[in-house]
Formats: sequence, C-alpha cells, structure tokens
Amino acid sequence: MNRAAKFIGVLAIAGLMSGAASADVIKVGVIGTMSGPFALFGQNFKAGIEAWVAEHGSKVAGHDIEFIYRDEESPNPAKSKALAQELLFKDKVQYLAGFYFTPDALAVAPLLEESKTR
Repeated sequence: MNRAAKFIGVLAIAGLMSGAASADVIKVGVIGTMSGPFALFGQNFKAGIEAWVAEHGSKVAGHDIEFIYRDEESPNPAKSKALAQELLFKDKVQYLAGFYFTPDALAVAPLLEESKTR
C-alpha cells in the first residue's frame, strides 16, 4: 500500500478519535473515485482504511466504526454534493472523508458547515 493510502486512513481514524461521539456506531462516509479513469485514488482511500481496520480493529474509543463508500467516478462537484447530501441526511454519517479533487471538496464544504459534520 502506498504512503498516500496509509496517510488518508490515519487521518480518517485520527479525526474519529478527536471528536466526541455519543452513538455506539460511528458512521464515516467516504466519497472517492472508486471507478473510472481516476479509480486508483478512491481505491487507495479504501485500501488505507481497510489496512488500518485490519491492524487495529473496527472500534475506536469503545465505538464501532462503519464506513460507507460512494463512487463519484470522476471530478464532478455536483455529483459530489449530491453524494454528500445522501450520506449526511439519509445515512446520517458523522464524518466525511475522501475528496481527491479540490472542486469536489469545495462543493461539499457548505453542507458540512450546515450539518456541523467533521
């Protein structure tokens, strides 16, 4: 696994450990390019997370962690925003990760502020 994937996994878990969660299950939404011409980037997000879970388990601070993945296929701010809305309001994730492309992250930022999501 490459350094970027490990770094992303560590960042996601560090974010979980720094925030206080009241639920027994902590849900993390991961939006990345899991398919298409940029699939390697999203697959590295997933590989980094899976490697961390394999090494440390799926619990942090006594809470189970559930990762929910969404594929954005290519840089597409409108699709990223729609996927983030689904994760935040339907799936009720407490954290979002991923976003390899800056325009996608910028499209989602107002949703994070509105929902007070990390």
